Amino acid sequence: MKSTYLAILTLISVSFSTLATTKFTALTQFGDNPGQLTATYLSSGQNNKALVVLLHGCGQHGETFADQSGLADAAQALGFALLVPQQNKSNNVQLCFNWFSPIDQIGIEGESQSIVNMINSLKIKLHSSDVYIAGLSAGGAMVSNLLSSHPQIFKAGAVVSGIGFPCADSLVKAISCMKNGPAEPPVQLAKMLTPLLKDKLLPQVTLVVGKADNIVNPLNSDSLAQSWVMLSKAQQVSQSSSLGVHHQLWQDSKKDSSLELIKFDDFGHGWSVNSGEKFGGQVAPYLIEHKVSTTVLLLKAWKLI
Repeated sequence: MKSTYLAILTLISVSFSTLATTKFTALTQFGDNPGQLTATYLSSGQNNKALVVLLHGCGQHGETFADQSGLADAAQALGFALLVPQQNKSNNVQLCFNWFSPIDQIGIEGESQSIVNMINSLKIKLHSSDVYIAGLSAGGAMVSNLLSSHPQIFKAGAVVSGIGFPCADSLVKAISCMKNGPAEPPVQLAKMLTPLLKDKLLPQVTLVVGKADNIVNPLNSDSLAQSWVMLSKAQQVSQSSSLGVHHQLWQDSKKDSSLELIKFDDFGHGWSVNSGEKFGGQVAPYLIEHKVSTTVLLLKAWKLI
């Protein structure tokens, strides 16, 4: 079964020989590092109130992904800080964050805790107060883990072509989630999340998915949206479709938290870029040309642009 899983990951892994052109700074001291991750960051010094965290997908180099997505340019131009955690091959040969591993999901001994320690350390260093997080594919699945286990840290988060927590806690379940979506219905997933999220202010959540994704089943995003709506008791306030982009928005009664589900027709597995738009990104493996840039979409949703 492990070989089958690695075969699937090989299909979605990409070799990035191009190094990032932006000058990042190594984050070398951030407390305990039980997940054995590394990290770099950008800080222009203009306005570090906002800190954006970007989690790469399988096979990706985080700095290169930050460059190619347009987020590095945006951070430098708009003045927010950008933190880029990096997986290594000793943890996962395909450079995937181990989103399906119980110790790395919400425990104090794994990758999620390393990322939390990175965030807390950089917040102090840069005097940041508002933390936003986004991730692609396996990185998106890890974002879901972090939003579920540490909602108080984040003002908003985005899961792009990803998988919701708690879909899998083993390799076998990870394969099933990727191919088929969650085994449990959304109501059951909401019950499983309740102990973690009860009485906590939920961050704003944006889900972005291609309806033609044949690597991570889009049902994962549908299920995650439905379970979070149940948890927040949010009500749908708008639904629209235009030129192949479908948008649904929910808000809770106090309008403190919201959930957005954005689906693209005729779009597969990846992060959408619009190479003709400022901060729109550039085409690369799993960064796919589209009229809507995921980066610009998120910057607008987070009111950073």
